[in-house]
Amino acid sequence: MEHKIEISFLRKRFEEVNNYYGKNQGIPPYQSIIRIEERLKNGQGTYEFNLRKEELRPWESNLLRNDLFVVTHLGIMLSIQDPAKPGTDSLLSYALTNSADNSPVFATKDINALYNGFLSVETGTVVNMSNFPLGLFKHIPMVQPSILALDDGEGNTTGNLNQPAFEFLNMLHPMAERLTLTGTQDHRIRITFPTFPAADYSAGENIETKVVFIALGYRVPGGTAQKFKDDTNNPFAAAI
Repeated sequence: MEHKIEISFLRKRFEEVNNYYGKNQGIPPYQSIIRIEERLKNGQGTYEFNLRKEELRPWESNLLRNDLFVVTHLGIMLSIQDPAKPGTDSLLSYALTNSADNSPVFATKDINALYNGFLSVETGTVVNMSNFPLGLFKHIPMVQPSILALDDGEGNTTGNLNQPAFEFLNMLHPMAERLTLTGTQDHRIRITFPTFPAADYSAGENIETKVVFIALGYRVPGGTAQKFKDDTNNPFAAAI
């Protein structure tokens, strides 16, 4: 993927929010993340992400009613999770079907169909994004050279051999257009991709496979208060 984003782009996006909320209202925005995941179901190719989801895993992050969130990057990623080891999974930008350290992998390549699908974002009756290609989120990383395995003194070797390279920002898509998410609005975020009844998205017994929505951006807690919606000088008033 290798997106090259100059700091000037991020600074401009930050200043759009900070000039009103930070300088004028005393509530400066800060960089934050929205992360909502949904369990993959065999043969199902449509999933929706509730930004105001209430029952969260410790690693998820939602949008509170009083939040205003200006997006800089979007991501649709995969996750293979062992419920017995919560929080140890890695975000995946491709369908992992083999590993060097015997960690869980997808049983088949059927989930590759995800990258032939589309993302849509709607706010009420307004279509913010439509037919956004999920293929833009596919990134197969380079594999690092083999790491010398070490003996732990008991005849076992340790070391993660051939670990894939990972850079979080390179897994996300930068948003040139301004997308503003607010807790006061009904945002409908949906992905659809081709599937078939026998499609297998599993990764073994007692292992959970998930699709993950990521929004990276600037959050303003309290930014959706009525006074900000009524303020004609607020460039984000229409989004509240």
